[in-house]
Amino acid sequence: MIDCTTIKRVANVPLVDRCDTLANGALRMLTPFQYPNGASIDLFIEESEPLLGSLILSDLGQTTSYLLDLQVRPWATQKRRQVINDICDSLEVEWSGGRFQIPLMDEQSSDISPMLMRLAQACIRVSDLAFNARLWTAGSFHEEMEEFLNSLDLRYEENVVEVGRDKQEVKFDFRVFGESKVSLVQSLSAASTASAQSMAKDAFIRWYDLGTRRKEEPQRITVIDESNDVFRDSDLMRLDKLSSTFWFPADQGQLSATLAS
Repeated sequence: MIDCTTIKRVANVPLVDRCDTLANGALRMLTPFQYPNGASIDLFIEESEPLLGSLILSDLGQTTSYLLDLQVRPWATQKRRQVINDICDSLEVEWSGGRFQIPLMDEQSSDISPMLMRLAQACIRVSDLAFNARLWTAGSFHEEMEEFLNSLDLRYEENVVEVGRDKQEVKFDFRVFGESKVSLVQSLSAASTASAQSMAKDAFIRWYDLGTRRKEEPQRITVIDESNDVFRDSDLMRLDKLSSTFWFPADQGQLSATLAS
């Protein structure tokens, strides 16, 4: 079993500032690395399978807790999950139950420095999602919509394709499965009047090209980002003829009810 004396002997001094033992027997190592808010990154060694004596190096979920405190759910969208999976794959770190961890083999206990470095690096890179969540804008409204759908606990599909008029393919952002109805959702977010006009026109064409094809038609929903007041009333009135339009997040409650129906 590794103890603090072993840690101090086998770990490079810069990687462990302090080591102590928790009440449950796990070792806590204070590292010189920090989360973006200045809090130190602590790493832990505990038995993963006590009967077998297997050890695991982990952050005990502290990186996930850091993100949740900033209202950033790392698993909420496909893009975030992919970013985290890419980080873990590159650093050979596991992501399980909100914890980032590395199993320790017997032969590795003589020098855990490489594992400490890899895990700390993973914690830092994942915690940077907090910055990205504030910086993502255009693709970000799609992200925001996906996180919103995720919070509703409704089954949904992303970047879906429907067969429309003349058997042509029509793409939409989401297909959402409510209690008794299916909804197609197209999200619109623009930073300028020109781009807003182009996006509104594109959305109108999509809804038109979808046509009327089956006995049970999906609900047609256009969700508009209210962050910038750049959409023209005439464009929105035209969209209203082919879909139900909602401002987000102003109409969040009504949108939730519609999608869940």
